[in-house]
Amino acid sequence: MVDPTIRFEFHINQPIEINIEKKQIYEPCIPDLKSKYNLHSIEVIGLMFGARGTITHFYEDFRKRFGFGKDLTHKIVNTVLKGSCKILQNHISSHNNLNK
Repeated sequence: MVDPTIRFEFHINQPIEINIEKKQIYEPCIPDLKSKYNLHSIEVIGLMFGARGTITHFYEDFRKRFGFGKDLTHKIVNTVLKGSCKILQNHISSHNNLNK
């Protein structure tokens, strides 16, 4: 189970903290999911992507472990940056509309 998260980057340990956070949220659900879908094991992985397109070592280890190509990384960075720009544009537009 992979839960990607986009956050503004604050410190180097943030990807590990997000992975722990996601494990605390989803791991209690594992017994039910294993039973419901007849699965033998489920691993929870929380991945952090920086709001400014930062790719972390944690993500790179994940990518290599599961054999994903670097093209996926480029797609993720582009998607994150576009999303961050849309959020910024919306914030600026909303702020300008309040001042009218």
